[in-house]
Amino acid sequence: CLGVGSFIEMIYHPFSEFPLVARPDDPNWQDVTINFLIALGAYSIGDCETAQIYWDHVQTGMEAILVSSADVTYSGQLEQTIAYLHFYRGNCALINEDYPLAVDYFEESLQIYEQNGFDYRYGMDATINLAWALSQLDQTDQALAYLDQAIGSQFEWVQAHALMIRALVYAEESNFEAAYRDLNESERISGDELLTNIERIQFLILEGDYIDALAEIDRLEKNVAAPQALFFRALIAYQQEDINLAREYFEEYIESTPYGYMTNLALEYMEVMETEN
Repeated sequence: CLGVGSFIEMIYHPFSEFPLVARPDDPNWQDVTINFLIALGAYSIGDCETAQIYWDHVQTGMEAILVSSADVTYSGQLEQTIAYLHFYRGNCALINEDYPLAVDYFEESLQIYEQNGFDYRYGMDATINLAWALSQLDQTDQALAYLDQAIGSQFEWVQAHALMIRALVYAEESNFEAAYRDLNESERISGDELLTNIERIQFLILEGDYIDALAEIDRLEKNVAAPQALFFRALIAYQQEDINLAREYFEEYIESTPYGYMTNLALEYMEVMETEN
């Protein structure tokens, strides 16, 4: 069974200060920085296959630095870069639905933060995504424990993001009362009405309430240009076995949004529909 949609679009790294500062006279660090940024460019459009190639180059470059560089000023940058590397590789494992591998990467990233005494804020995103991976492995209690830890943070962006993911966990457990409660609280903190509306549509589809889901989609389209509405219209048409309409909406969505996780999911649905005909 293919998924509903947009969780992976919420995976991000919230910090603008990249840990790498390459020196002009250090080709190893230049290579690591350039390869990491190319990988992030591929990752940002959902191309994990290309991203992994460049992250492998990053790994090789960091190993060369460990062998050749005696400059201890790079030490913290090196560990933090490895933690970032594990984080993004964990995200790609999520995209590929390899949840055990995702758990391993996120746990390794968090271990680096703990061992090196880094500011724990830099591990909150890995904590939240670890929780989601665990929930997909039916380790719901452990997932909720990590999310509770994040929700207890003093940082509002962490609270809002963790509440959103906990809402998704509850929705997948069919605990929609708790899901909507967390969804509304996340919106209250973040003020992100668009994301809240998109997730509310997901929940209605999961409930099988297609009439209300379509009404929410209509309201969404009146207020903003949201290509996700096409994806959800296609999904509802598919669930209602209107394959021609579903194909039309999926094609419109792919044309409007040629890259990303939901685009890949739309292509998967298209392939499934071809085999069903």
